[in-house]
Amino acid sequence: MMEVAEVLEDIGENDDDDEVVLASYVIAEIGSANTKVTLYDIFDGSYQLVARGTSLTTAGPPWHDSVHGLHAGVQQVSDLSGRSLINESNVLIRPVRPNGDGFDQFGTIISAAQPIRTIIVGLMEDVSIASARRALTTIYSQEVDCFSLADNRSKTEQVEAMVNLSPDLVFIAGGTNGGASRQLIALVKTVALGVKLIEANLRPVIIYAGNQSIQSDVEQAISDVTDLYLIGNVRPELDYEDLDQAIGVLGDLYVTLQTRKLPNGEFLIQRSDLPVLPVVHAFG
Repeated sequence: MMEVAEVLEDIGENDDDDEVVLASYVIAEIGSANTKVTLYDIFDGSYQLVARGTSLTTAGPPWHDSVHGLHAGVQQVSDLSGRSLINESNVLIRPVRPNGDGFDQFGTIISAAQPIRTIIVGLMEDVSIASARRALTTIYSQEVDCFSLADNRSKTEQVEAMVNLSPDLVFIAGGTNGGASRQLIALVKTVALGVKLIEANLRPVIIYAGNQSIQSDVEQAISDVTDLYLIGNVRPELDYEDLDQAIGVLGDLYVTLQTRKLPNGEFLIQRSDLPVLPVVHAFG
């Protein structure tokens, strides 16, 4: 796991000309119980932790506003560092002022949001389904069911399970590129039927990360039913796994589906100079 200071050094490097942009950062980790706020700045050419404050997370009762805990944590860091980071109107002071107050960049890391309830669909437990599960470990997810070739339930029973569970996400994998398709298409059609029977405003997002040769079939079956993400195959070959695109899409979806559900979560998204990420995705 990378240290935060290492991550910030990577962010500061300009890929085009290798120019290093010096900036101070306040990073807030909004957890389920506590909100940790940390100030990092450059000393002797590298990022150092200046001060850290911890406050109660206020996403739940009686506050129902995650920003209150953030402001309290920022104020603690201001007191500890002797550097004003927030003004009397609770506005973050950016960028750094000539007197040294303030900071340059603000980032938010989220672990307070609920996990994404996920149904995994694939062919083989130890191949595509295993790859899907590894991709899903990069966000806060909860596997609520799995449809595979080893599943002895009937199509009707699988559809009923999907309707009863009403997941946030269905992650479909399976088949090497150009490989098995008939059984995977059958599973896709089962998913499409189940999703159609869920109320429109509760329908899950679907990620298809399987055999690329049947993407058009998947799109035809699902695109008119719910939001569909067609991405690269997580298991393009039996002995090769490619999770990069899946991890990126899952991180974005986590923010879209879960962070916006936090009380005043939209504020965190709008105020962050860096992408809002779940903890395991940010530093995994």
